[in-house]
Amino acid sequence: MYSLAPYCEVLQLGDVVHLGFGSVGMTFKTEREKALLFEVLKHMRSSDMFQSYLSANDGNEDLRAMVQSMVDHHILVPNSHVPEFSRYHHEQLFFLLSGGVPTDVTRNLSRKELVIVGCGGIGCLAAYTLVTAGIQHVTLMDADTVEPYNISRQFAYAEADVGEKKVHVLREQLLSRDSQATVVALDQRAVFSDTDSNVPDADFVILAADEPGIIQKANKALVRRRIPFMHICYINDIAAWGPLVIPGKSGCWACQTHIGSAEVPNFPERTEVMKSINRNYVCPVISSISTSAVALAALDVIRFLGEFARPASIDRRIGLWTHDLHFEFQDFSRSRNCQVCGIASPFGSSEGRNDGRPGIPL
Repeated sequence: MYSLAPYCEVLQLGDVVHLGFGSVGMTFKTEREKALLFEVLKHMRSSDMFQSYLSANDGNEDLRAMVQSMVDHHILVPNSHVPEFSRYHHEQLFFLLSGGVPTDVTRNLSRKELVIVGCGGIGCLAAYTLVTAGIQHVTLMDADTVEPYNISRQFAYAEADVGEKKVHVLREQLLSRDSQATVVALDQRAVFSDTDSNVPDADFVILAADEPGIIQKANKALVRRRIPFMHICYINDIAAWGPLVIPGKSGCWACQTHIGSAEVPNFPERTEVMKSINRNYVCPVISSISTSAVALAALDVIRFLGEFARPASIDRRIGLWTHDLHFEFQDFSRSRNCQVCGIASPFGSSEGRNDGRPGIPL
């Protein structure tokens, strides 16, 4: 039995009738289309009425095609998938809109284990977003204390928290929003090496630390351990996230070359000039940039861990240039010759404890 999704509305703009908006939206332009649409909508006051109407008009091919299109657009949804009102009601409607079964997605999120490396402007916002969306098991890693200059953009921290360890303050903030969550605070910097790491096993790791070289180190270590992960950051006025790396399934950071180097082979003087300038680099940032990066990256993490939709950042890094609102995409598709995850690599197989999310098309 199907019914009209709760997020659908009908409006006329000019001569066009719109049913639903966003990715589920449908438009009806001809009078014939509009007449049939309103005939269908008129019989949607109850599921039984709608089913009787469909049965009485079983031979109407135009009706059959329209109803099927409405199902394909997630405008008509199974009655059993419409969520009852709860704490996550609005989130569950989004999961339904995206083609997921809301209760299944919420259950998937609640069972996953997440590690967030770095609890600054990116990490604390990611923690807020994901815990309040339903992720129940989170480990926070950061050795820093709250500084006065953090408060303007790291919204978990207040003036009274200056001098306190970030992970402990953030843990308390998260538990005040979801007392049923399990939040572990590790007052230490994440260590990634070929032989050892202090990062716990998890279903997903978010890299939000700004330590030089951490991407390459984490990429090797997490691919080896078969732990999916994503790097989130800002680059001046660019909000950036991805690639979302699924070891053995998608490309990793070593598959393609998109990381610049401060060394120029055979030109030691140029190398020294670059290093002397880069030593003084300070990244400009305003909270609008970091929140943009986290908002879009967290959506991909929720898609992945909820197992209901393909994340946008699989096999690519995405940058939102905020000064003119255009997107840049860097290709990180998998390379057979990759030294970290390619066929020749000992970690190139797709077998592993965290591989393969059954609901996610790759």
